Amino acid sequence: MVVAAVPDVAPLAKLDASLAAIPADDRLVEVLIALPNPARDEAPDVSRAGLFAKTALVEAKRVASETKGRDLAAWLEGRHYAYRSYWIANAIWARVPAYEIASLVARGDVRFLASNPVVRGIDPRTVSQPSPKAINAVEWGIERIRAPEAWAAGVLGQGAVVAGADTGYQWDHPALRSQYRGWNAQTQQVAHAYNWHDAIHEDNPGSNSPNSCGFDQPSPCDDGNHGTHTMGTMVGNDGGSNEIGVAPSAKWIGCRNMEEGWGTPSTYIECMQFFAAPTDAQGNNPRADLAPHVINNSWGCPPNEGCTAQSDELMAAAIANLHELGIVFV
Repeated sequence: MVVAAVPDVAPLAKLDASLAAIPADDRLVEVLIALPNPARDEAPDVSRAGLFAKTALVEAKRVASETKGRDLAAWLEGRHYAYRSYWIANAIWARVPAYEIASLVARGDVRFLASNPVVRGIDPRTVSQPSPKAINAVEWGIERIRAPEAWAAGVLGQGAVVAGADTGYQWDHPALRSQYRGWNAQTQQVAHAYNWHDAIHEDNPGSNSPNSCGFDQPSPCDDGNHGTHTMGTMVGNDGGSNEIGVAPSAKWIGCRNMEEGWGTPSTYIECMQFFAAPTDAQGNNPRADLAPHVINNSWGCPPNEGCTAQSDELMAAAIANLHELGIVFV
């Protein structure tokens, strides 16, 4: 089986139009660098089913991408340019001076360069808020999709893990705490490792400053409230009569991929990578056995927000790898 990756592109398409338009000066630009596709003989053997195969598949994909990007990583390190590797998309994010774009395009181990624009995602603050209404036993949206019929048949999401990539999450919200996989109700202790990742490492130019959560947060935080809202729709249940979640017996984990509604292809991809094989608090020791069954996404990256065919291809490659690992991406 071939490792899912970005299709080959012609040499003239190695640079997207937005990057080509930037003068070759010393301004810093963010780029996503697509690495060469692994050869067929480098693809992992996934003929064996089960968890062992998934763990082997993740490791094989990680090693293959690391091998393809080793020389480029050394080049970036030697020039002290910031970079991060994303095996899930077989790509490297980097911040380099614009004059280096030509050098990168000329490299044989660079398939193409995509821009990494700040894209406007979700801003719940711009949505008009309805007047408070009386609490319903079952919310109208839950009724509309006939979830109560599934509940009556004994299907409430038990045994499933759902992941959310959004503005973050208030993990201890009364409707979410019991369903958070990191919460142990018996010991009243919480463990965020393998259950939470923050892909927001710094201010995005379009967001408000200072950020209410900060950056690289070791525990879940929501700087826009949208993520907490969407997770409520997925699994929310405070133990009372107001039923807001479709699968109230499922567990959830989360990743922040937008800062106050602003994200980039790299932050979206970083959360995809975390969900493929969640890591410890230091971002190490990935475990495919702790991957979620399904990932919910409520963000967009259309052309009018700066996304290009090249950045879309990298996100599509990441999604293809999630599919290969048996994870549903919604």
